[in-house]
Amino acid sequence: MKRAFALLGLFLTFTACVSTLHLAADEPPAAKGPVDERTEPPSAVDAKTVDFLAGEWVSQDGSKNPLAFEKDGKFTCGFFQQKGKWVLAKGTWRIGKDGRVRAKASYNGSFLGLYYNIVGEELQAPMGPNPKVTWKKTPKAEAKKSG
Repeated sequence: MKRAFALLGLFLTFTACVSTLHLAADEPPAAKGPVDERTEPPSAVDAKTVDFLAGEWVSQDGSKNPLAFEKDGKFTCGFFQQKGKWVLAKGTWRIGKDGRVRAKASYNGSFLGLYYNIVGEELQAPMGPNPKVTWKKTPKAEAKKSG
């Protein structure tokens, strides 16, 4: 009886893996997909919002995950830490019609689809197991903005 359950478990695991591989092969990576119709490029958004986002941001959760938004739509974010430093993923950002900042970034063939809510002078989004992480603009970015 134990052997039958073990074989059934192996069969179900194999079936799930094959299904997942099949689905992944059918869908192109998100960063190479068509432009999301629900978003606007930075050039189509009011200058005040673009100026607000442009610059470097850091998460306030202890991981100090960095973000950087450029006025031309380029985006970088911390992908993983290696020897205490963040390895950055690069991509693009847009503003969703729902007001969220949406970004796509990749590193060595792995892709991230991210969104951030603008809340006052901060950005908020889920990250890992934390459903609400806050990012603040770095003092360096604020100095560049006023200088």
